[in-house]
Amino acid sequence: KRDADKIKASTFAKMANDTFISLTSQTVKDKAFVPNSVVPVLKESALGAQTYTIDRFQPQLDNFKLDLNADELTLTFSEPVNVSSVDVRKVTLLSGTGDRKSG
Repeated sequence: KRDADKIKASTFAKMANDTFISLTSQTVKDKAFVPNSVVPVLKESALGAQTYTIDRFQPQLDNFKLDLNADELTLTFSEPVNVSSVDVRKVTLLSGTGDRKSG
C-alpha cells in the first residue's frame, strides 16, 4: 500500500503513455536450483505499461487527532490527498454524532 500511495501522489504514472518500468538484474531471481537473475530492462529501453487502471477510489477519513496544546488537527485518509487542497473552513468538530459545535 505504501508504494501505491507514493505512486498516486507522484506527478507521473497518471496514464498508460507515461507509465514505464525498468529493473536491474538483481530485482528477482528464478526458482532454479542455481538461481538465474532476471534479464535487466534498462531505463533507456524501459517497458511501457500493457494495461493501466486509473485510481477511482475516493479518499475516506480514517481517523483524526486533535492536540489542543500544539493547536494541531491531524487528519489521516485512506488515500493520498493533495495537502494544498485542504480547506479547514469546511471541517466541523462535534461533541457527538449529530451535535454541531462551531467556532
